[in-house]
Amino acid sequence: MNTEERDIILKYPQNRPYVSRLSFILERGSDFPFENDCSLLIENSKIIQLSKRIDDNNKRNQSWTFKVEAFKTASEAEYFTLKLVQGLLWSSIKNKYGLKLLYNSSLPFEISNRSTRGGLSLTTSFELTLIHSAKSVVEPISDILHSNIFIDAKLLVACELFTSSRLESTERAKFVGLISALEPLCEQKDYEIPDLVNEIKELKSIISKTNYEEKIKNSILGRIDGLKKESVSQSIKRTIEEYFPNNKETLETIIDAYNTRSKILHEGLVDPDINIKNYKVEEIVRQILEIEITKKYLKK
Repeated sequence: MNTEERDIILKYPQNRPYVSRLSFILERGSDFPFENDCSLLIENSKIIQLSKRIDDNNKRNQSWTFKVEAFKTASEAEYFTLKLVQGLLWSSIKNKYGLKLLYNSSLPFEISNRSTRGGLSLTTSFELTLIHSAKSVVEPISDILHSNIFIDAKLLVACELFTSSRLESTERAKFVGLISALEPLCEQKDYEIPDLVNEIKELKSIISKTNYEEKIKNSILGRIDGLKKESVSQSIKRTIEEYFPNNKETLETIIDAYNTRSKILHEGLVDPDINIKNYKVEEIVRQILEIEITKKYLKK
């Protein structure tokens, strides 16, 4: 890295006081190809260290921590570490290993001031099934860190839901997580039909004048407002058709999966084919995430 910047980080902590830490667990049966603590040469102005950690709550999984030094401001540290999180998730998706982020706050990491005592620490967890090469693990992270695009919050959530689904203890929980990963990418669009807008206004006016209990009236009015937009299932169907045009099998797989998830959540369905559905849905969602990440962060 830049020698001058390294000297500032190491010798003058008051000038670069903020440090981020990101800890994570690998999918059971997987590991990274690093035997000892190491520094990753993937960013020219930051020291990025990766080390194994002891996690009493996850003794059967490999647990690691990223530590990034150092930043002038907390906001700079947050911006960079969000990119590191997205890069880690991208590595997980591309290399097909499960990853779970550990939260100590509203964000999957914490920022600490190394020039003061105490301070916060970052934590992320992920799980792997195979030992991956260092290059295959690091390159996707590097690609995101070198992108100048701000992190897309919805895409980040979708990636997190997808990668963490492999760490679920049951096939049903995994299935629900996989389908849920689609929803942040499926924006419900307004119908934009002038007559419909007017009719909804009239219907709301009628309900507002009734003598229903206030909580019931508000609930009905809220549901009427929702008629302006397509349903979640419709938005998922439209989105799949956009990603996989003229692919009837893929569309039917996702529609069936969404209906199955609804029955699992609302009826407690036990599906004997859940393993097969998990495999099919995982590959479809993976392809969608790869398309979105490439389009947003990796296009030159």
